[in-house]
Amino acid sequence: MKIKDKIKETAKRNKCIFAAFLLPVLLMVTAFAVEGIYPFGQQQIAVIDMYHQYVPFLSELQNKLHEGGSLFFTWNGAGGSDFLTLLAYYGASPLNLLLIIFPEKFIMEGITVILLIKIGLSGSFMAMFLRYIYKTCDMGTVAFAVLYALNSYVMAYYWCIMWMDAVMLLPLVIMGLHKIIDEGKFVQYTVTLALTIIINYYMAIMVCIFIMFYYPVLYFIKIRRGGLRRCAVTTGKAVGFSLLG
Repeated sequence: MKIKDKIKETAKRNKCIFAAFLLPVLLMVTAFAVEGIYPFGQQQIAVIDMYHQYVPFLSELQNKLHEGGSLFFTWNGAGGSDFLTLLAYYGASPLNLLLIIFPEKFIMEGITVILLIKIGLSGSFMAMFLRYIYKTCDMGTVAFAVLYALNSYVMAYYWCIMWMDAVMLLPLVIMGLHKIIDEGKFVQYTVTLALTIIINYYMAIMVCIFIMFYYPVLYFIKIRRGGLRRCAVTTGKAVGFSLLG
């Protein structure tokens, strides 16, 4: 099969996944236009702490990516200070590397693009989770994925851009948890949980609390028989790979 045919086949097979990415992004851009948010007007997404903290920190990260500065220390502010702890909370998302392609004067454009990508991937990853659970991917799947990507939490806190990665990755983490119970596979769960914790440990705490309450419900829904031994083995795997992550 030619590469072109493979691309067409992949696009056709995953059209719902792509739609679940594009629709929330288009709806968000439309909302920006209606509300007159830059570049459609004088309003901006940089409000509250995003204006005073997140944009300056990400601007510093962008400068280091351009100039090759140290990710461990910065001379900007307080006569020099540790930068690694700032990076661990505000800037550890791999998507922040996209800032390197934006000139420094277009820092807000870069941050806006990254935010839209996170919202779009939230939709795509939720569509992937729903396809795994229900073995189908149709317009109903897309609709629920869009609802997840644009849920009220995202609408209220999208300006906390570093928190959006946890929303984005949560469907993949939970899908990985399902795979531990269904198939005994652990790689996806371990890797995505670790990535969530590395990107933003604060929201990762919320994800871990959710997993703690979600796992027993999920296990007893899926496993009706199997006895104490199976419960202990499966739960041991879930706990072990959580600790590994």
